[in-house]
Amino acid sequence: MKAISRKLWGIIGFVLLGLALMVSSSLVSWIRDQRRAARQEFPSNWKLDEIVAALTKSGSAAYSDLAESKPEAHVLTWKIEEDDRPWYVEECILWVHWLESNGRKHWTLAHVVRNPKPRPQGWGRGWELAIVYDAPVAFYRVFDIPPTNQDVYKFCRESWWEFGPDHRFRILEAGVCVEAWREVVGEEPTEFFGS
Repeated sequence: MKAISRKLWGIIGFVLLGLALMVSSSLVSWIRDQRRAARQEFPSNWKLDEIVAALTKSGSAAYSDLAESKPEAHVLTWKIEEDDRPWYVEECILWVHWLESNGRKHWTLAHVVRNPKPRPQGWGRGWELAIVYDAPVAFYRVFDIPPTNQDVYKFCRESWWEFGPDHRFRILEAGVCVEAWREVVGEEPTEFFGS
């Protein structure tokens, strides 16, 4: 009788442990989703899926299956600038983790920009990769392993990202998304606006 009782309690304990693991896994996932939703560190009128779509619009074959892969994306740093013309520009450095259709993992850093206001302040255009005509500048880079702080800052320099105003512009708003940076790069950001 005692052997049956121990076996029954063992089965009940095993079932309870399994239920506890399922509940805790769901709870951790829910908390992570809530934290991400509450943590948006860039302007609230920016839509992350629209920013990521700039990569698929780039025409690069590398991003042909990006939309289907449900990429993980984060803004690392951003700014809104205006000059005296007036010319209004919103831009950011985007971090994206995605899979090719063959399952190969990639990480991308992209310098993305838009001029959302109609002329004379902008072009009234949506997000696209930054562009400098007649300049050999790459505004996105693909990595086979997660980019480090060194990679991010090197990319920023190479894609003409400034942690300050661009030539003739004044910054209206700007920020470094510290929590997102820590989460995806795994290191603390070391450059900020106004420092």
